[in-house]
Amino acid sequence: MQKKKKKLAGLVILAVIVLGLCGALVGVRRWAEADKEAQTTVYEELTPDLTADEIASIAYTDLEGTFRTFTKTDDGWTWEEEPDETLDDDAMESFAAGVTGVSIYHTLEDVTDLEQYGLAEPAMTATITATDGTSHDIVIGDVNDSTGGVYVCLDGETSTVYNVASGLRSTLNTEIDSLLAEEEESTASDAESTESAAESTESTAESTGSEG
Repeated sequence: MQKKKKKLAGLVILAVIVLGLCGALVGVRRWAEADKEAQTTVYEELTPDLTADEIASIAYTDLEGTFRTFTKTDDGWTWEEEPDETLDDDAMESFAAGVTGVSIYHTLEDVTDLEQYGLAEPAMTATITATDGTSHDIVIGDVNDSTGGVYVCLDGETSTVYNVASGLRSTLNTEIDSLLAEEEESTASDAESTESAAESTESTAESTGSEG
């Protein structure tokens, strides 16, 4: 009788272990499926008809209230307000990519109070124009603390607010120095050499004049 009880207790313990393992496997499987779903989530884009390589110009106001216009031609990018400054083409391509392909996390419709989204008097605005003339106006509002995204309105449709990837906001607030091409060291060296040559010529001329 005692042996039967021990055998029964052993079977019960084994059954509990098996059930525990089954539960753990089910939990791991569900976690893996949820993780896979999160990784494969495809979001709609704010401006699906615009791609970085099709942009002709980007005109925007950053958080500091500074307005800038960048235009692109076959010769590269130009800063319209400061045409003497040379923009770095690679940096500008990254900048252009940052304002296109922006993912929409959530769409709010029939919005009547823009102030709660920071869109009543937005600090940041942008107008992006493509080579075919397609243009989009974007106003950027507050950051959503839950999603990390930002609220925006598109093309004057103020009754619809989009919560989009924050990369748009950070891109438009990029420090201008990081978009400028670095000056080549040889340019400074050439300038110094030219200055030294001029001083040498001047010194020789003075010496010749004194001898005369």
